[in-house]
Amino acid sequence: MQKNIHSSLHLIITNCISCQTEYQNYSTVKEDKKINTCANCNPAYKGKASTEIRIGKAEKFHRRQQKAQEKAKERIKKNMSRYWMIFSTISAPRQRIKKFFLSQVILNLLLKIILYMVEATFNQSSYQNFDFHLIDPSWNEFFQKQIKQKYFTNLLIQIEEEYKNHRCCPIKDNIFRLFQESSLQKIKVVILGQDPYHQIDVADGIAFSTQKPDYIPPTLENIFLELSKDLNCAPPTSSSLLPWVKEGVFLLNTALTVRLREPLSHLELWQEFIYSLIKYLKDYNNNLIWVFWGKKAKLIKEECEINDEVSLVSPHPSPFSAKFGFFGSRPFSKINNLLINSGRDPVNWLAIEKPKIA
Repeated sequence: MQKNIHSSLHLIITNCISCQTEYQNYSTVKEDKKINTCANCNPAYKGKASTEIRIGKAEKFHRRQQKAQEKAKERIKKNMSRYWMIFSTISAPRQRIKKFFLSQVILNLLLKIILYMVEATFNQSSYQNFDFHLIDPSWNEFFQKQIKQKYFTNLLIQIEEEYKNHRCCPIKDNIFRLFQESSLQKIKVVILGQDPYHQIDVADGIAFSTQKPDYIPPTLENIFLELSKDLNCAPPTSSSLLPWVKEGVFLLNTALTVRLREPLSHLELWQEFIYSLIKYLKDYNNNLIWVFWGKKAKLIKEECEINDEVSLVSPHPSPFSAKFGFFGSRPFSKINNLLINSGRDPVNWLAIEKPKIA
C-alpha cells in the first residue's frame, strides 16, 4: 500500500482488498482507515455518486480548517495589537524612569565636580596659609607627592584647627621653616629629635634651635656642653642653629608642631609625614649620616630600617634623659669621622656665634 498525503485532504492510491484493482480516493486520515475496498466491490459507495459525496465532505473539512486557521490568525493579530498597547503603556513610564535616573546621574556628576572644585580651592588656600611657596625648590618633588595623598590634606586641616582653637608652637609661619632654609642636595647629616619646644616664643621651626634673645633652652645647653667636651672647645652660646643647617645638618623633629605646654600633643598628627620624609631622604641619598636622639627617634630608625653603619643612636639631650647616655656619646666628632671616611667635608660645628651660656 502506498500513500501520498497533501495538507488535510488526502489523495489516496490503494488496492482493493477484494478485487486487487487500484483506485483513487479523496479522504481524511480517519476515513481512510475505515475504507479498504473500491466502489465496485463496496456497495456503500454506490458508484460515482458516493465518491463525489466523499470528496465534497473532504473539501468541506478542508474549508473548515482554513476558516479555523484564518480565525486563529485574526486572534493573533488582535492579541498582538493588545500586547502592543500594553507594552506602550509600560514603556512610557520606563522612558520617564530612564530620564529620571539619567538626570540623577548628571546631577551627581555635577555635584562631584563642584565638591572637587571646592576642595581644590580649599586646599589651595590651605597651602597658601602655610607658605609652601617659600619652600626651597629642591623639595618640590617631595611635597608634590605628599599633596596628592589624602593624609596630607587632612594634616593641614587638623593643624589649622589646632592653631585656631589652641595656642601652638612654633608660630604658624615657622612650621615648615626647615624646608625653607635647607637645600635637599646639600644635606649631609640628619639629626632627629622629639617635638618642638612647648614654651612661649621658644621654638623657631628648626629642631633644638631658638631665636628668643638671651635664652638657651636646657636641652640646647646640654647639646652645647657635650659639643665642648667632644671637640675640646668653648661651648657655643648662640641659640640659633641656622648655621648648622647651612652646613648641611638637617635638624628635624618627630613632630613639627606642639600645643603650648603639652609635649608630644601633636606627635600622632605628624607621624605619616615624618615617616614619608625619612623614607624619601633615605632613597634620595643613601650616604646620609643619621643621628637619632630619644626613644621616639630610635623607633623611627628601626621601622625605616636605617643602616647601623651610617647611624648614631643615644638618649635625648633633655635634662630628663641626657645623663642616661647622651653625655659622653661624642656625636659631633663621630659624625665628622664618618663624613671624612666617606670622602666628604666635615661639619663646622663652630660656625655659630659664641655668646655666654646663661
